[in-house]
Amino acid sequence: MKRIKKEGTVEELVRRARKLSPDARPRWGRLSARQMLCHVTDVARLVLGEIPTRPRDPARAPRAKPLSHFPMKQLILYFLPWPHGVRGPREAFTTPPGALDEDVKTLGAVLSRFKECEPKDVWPPHPLFGRMSTADWDRLLYRHTNHHFRQFGI
Repeated sequence: MKRIKKEGTVEELVRRARKLSPDARPRWGRLSARQMLCHVTDVARLVLGEIPTRPRDPARAPRAKPLSHFPMKQLILYFLPWPHGVRGPREAFTTPPGALDEDVKTLGAVLSRFKECEPKDVWPPHPLFGRMSTADWDRLLYRHTNHHFRQFGI
């Protein structure tokens, strides 16, 4: 399974991101190419605790609670195909797009920070999946980034 902490993965993702054209059209969804790039970077920043997040209110999203427990959490994080068009938490859409080259560099830097950080006992909780291990975040960051890169054919 691919993951961010595996040698060469960050470099592979940065190479793919460099193929992104600012006017590329998505295969699904409404994000522009530049918005998508900032979004995947913001998700990595959420993981690192650089952008604060809060768990979803179970009263407003009652179906989310089962996603934080075995086996649903593991199935979604590791095995099941990801659906298209699911909106993430608003904190994952914090950074406005800038120059494409700079946004690619920023993505590489943020993913490298995650790759180099030591495993932790406590990470910021995921809004849907709750408490996450280092391995869970490692896999989720790769799958999320790859999902959006596939959205733009890179």
